[in-house]
Amino acid sequence: MKIQTKVFIITLSVVIIMSILALIITRFVSQSIIEQQISNRLLITAHSRVAHIETFLESGRELVKQLSESIVIEKFLSAGKDDENYIQVVDDVTRRLENTARIAKYTYESFIFDKNGIIVASSEERNIGKDKSNDPYFIGGKKGAFIKDALVS
Repeated sequence: MKIQTKVFIITLSVVIIMSILALIITRFVSQSIIEQQISNRLLITAHSRVAHIETFLESGRELVKQLSESIVIEKFLSAGKDDENYIQVVDDVTRRLENTARIAKYTYESFIFDKNGIIVASSEERNIGKDKSNDPYFIGGKKGAFIKDALVS
């Protein structure tokens, strides 16, 4: 075999090997870049979802604050059972709680506790009189507007 042919074959072999190595390195670098970009987008999406959930919970907390400061609820809490218009006050507060539970898309029930943790008014009549003094929403609610963990329904 001629030297010229040997040099050509060696040169061609080196070029092919270098090309294959360049392709392999390029593939790994490209794959790494793509994985990093996907990871960054997933992190951005996760942060966005967290912000969305925090906004949603804050709006729920504001709804609870507004409801708790309602004049209808204040009248109910200050009324005595022997007041002549007590039945009307109870009807008003029950209607308000039912409307709140119906209108608020993610609200299951609205209720009012007495200072001992007993439900004294509720959008669900069957729950009136239940003792919830050890439940997280009563304990947390003593400090201010409180939203309990999500329920699986």
